[in-house]
Amino acid sequence: RTFVHELGHHVHCVLREVDLMAFRTTMLTPISDSLSQYGLINPQEHFAESFAAFVFHRVELLIDNSFGHAMINRVLGRLELEIKELPLSLNAILNCYQRLKFQVICLKSV
Repeated sequence: RTFVHELGHHVHCVLREVDLMAFRTTMLTPISDSLSQYGLINPQEHFAESFAAFVFHRVELLIDNSFGHAMINRVLGRLELEIKELPLSLNAILNCYQRLKFQVICLKSV
């Protein structure tokens, strides 16, 4: 779970590089609906906790925090990433990370 939470931070950072307006929207999300106490700290932790919940507890996220669910869905669509498997396999996590890493490298070389 910790690795997926940290991957959520990476997804959030890549979003800032790819779509600044979408990134700013995530910073305005109501964090009071976070599924965890840790997600209440700030918008970055709320995003990472929502990302982890999307991976491991998608139905609960949809029921308890539909805004967080929609936010992660939009971001994954904007970055052209799709998470199909539940529970998410380590292979799928690494594939997601590799795609994001490649996007950052491409953006920095432009």
